[in-house]
Amino acid sequence: MYVLLALAVQTVLAPLDTKTLTSPIEAVVTRTVSSAAGVGVSVLGVVIIVANLIGAIWGASRLVMSSAREGLLPRRLARMGLVHG
Repeated sequence: MYVLLALAVQTVLAPLDTKTLTSPIEAVVTRTVSSAAGVGVSVLGVVIIVANLIGAIWGASRLVMSSAREGLLPRRLARMGLVHG
C-alpha cells in the first residue's frame, strides 16, 4: 500500500506541489477524481484514525482489567464501575 501511494504521489503530483507535504492522499484523489472525493477521503481518514484510537483505548482497558483479575495488577483495577463509600 505504501509503495502504491508513493508511486501515485510521484506520478500524479507536481514535484513542488505543497500538498505533498501535508496531505498527499487527498491531493492525489483531488487530482485524479474530483475535489469532493478528496474531501471525502480526508474525512474517511479522520474516522479511521478515531476508530483505531477508540479500539486501542478499549483494548488497553481490557488488558488492565484482565491483568488485575489474574493478580498481576492491584485488584481494584478489575472493578467495572465506580464504588462509592
